[in-house]
Amino acid sequence: MSDCNLPHELIVEILKRLPAKSLLRFRCVRKSWSSLITSPVFIASYNHLNSTNPSTSNTQILFRNYSETLHKEIYTLHHDNTTFDIHTELEFPFTSFNPYFRIVGSCNGLICLADTLFKHKNKVILWNPSVREFLNLPSPSIPYESEWLLMSVFGFGFDCKKKDYKVVRIAIDGLSRNIHPRAEVFELSTGAWRAFDAVVPPYEMHHCWLQANLNGSVHWLAFNPSQNGGFCSLIVAFDASDEVFREILLPLSLANEHLVDLSITVCGNCLALCHYYQVTNHRACTIWLLKEYGVGTWYKMFTIDLQQGVLLALSFRGNGEVLLATGGGELVCYSPKKKQATHLGIHGSSQLFKLYTGSFYLDTYVQSLVFRDRVNGVSDSAAALLSLDA
Repeated sequence: MSDCNLPHELIVEILKRLPAKSLLRFRCVRKSWSSLITSPVFIASYNHLNSTNPSTSNTQILFRNYSETLHKEIYTLHHDNTTFDIHTELEFPFTSFNPYFRIVGSCNGLICLADTLFKHKNKVILWNPSVREFLNLPSPSIPYESEWLLMSVFGFGFDCKKKDYKVVRIAIDGLSRNIHPRAEVFELSTGAWRAFDAVVPPYEMHHCWLQANLNGSVHWLAFNPSQNGGFCSLIVAFDASDEVFREILLPLSLANEHLVDLSITVCGNCLALCHYYQVTNHRACTIWLLKEYGVGTWYKMFTIDLQQGVLLALSFRGNGEVLLATGGGELVCYSPKKKQATHLGIHGSSQLFKLYTGSFYLDTYVQSLVFRDRVNGVSDSAAALLSLDA
């Protein structure tokens, strides 16, 4: 069908709302479409629309589950509907030295993977499953002096000022009580790691704990082990644009809770804090929200108390329901309004440590064309860009 009677602006608006996989096929329809779809202006517009418009049909839920039976990672994209139907299973082409990769984070269609779960390896990957491309990052500039003396905490976010993707790495002495962390950042636009002058808070952040990405900042749970011989838990945030670290205090009643009893995630446009505690023979969970980011006032929202127990609250859906892992390692959907859990028929590991290290992973996912501009020579990199289409 000819598009000669359609205004160019209308064609652009139509194409911007199509799935990335369809756009890659449509490059073969006509030369003018191929030039349009692969142009930096269209790619930037497409990525911006999908990342800022939550109502777009390209918004889905990314789910990773490690199958102990198959000994493999399974990645699927789901529609955010009542039944949590599987939309598609993603081809996962990577091999980890560890049992499975730790997912550092997901941002605007890019997924950051680190082979640092139990053994600290240098492999860090940026992967865009929408366009079947990935980038192997070069080795970090801060070396591993010893596998047991140095651990790495990674974060992945988007610099909204420079329109660039960044991976931040914090190197921490894992044994010394005198914590002097060092930090470096990888920029996708340059393809290289560099040190920066920001003062890294002298706290311990467990490398396995889930991060939360909100308001252009990466958030980790951390604790100060030197305070009166005990510890004080808090949240450390890294601003990807200004490259500075900030601290967010927890509710006073939770400031002395151990990290194993806490986790953070994002609920809508708010930071969510999950507190786990023992009730007779199972774990319950209370959800707190930081409604006004930067103000520091937490609000206690609701408690989840299931007979199966709550091992980990993973993600919030668009309707406010919570996707969580039960004590038996089952993925369920909990409705705060009905105070009921819906079984989704998905099972994973029932071991708490494996859940915290990412056996289950859920996050909002939007399709993007990130990397397509790199293929067309718009930006250069010292790291090699690889395509699964090859």
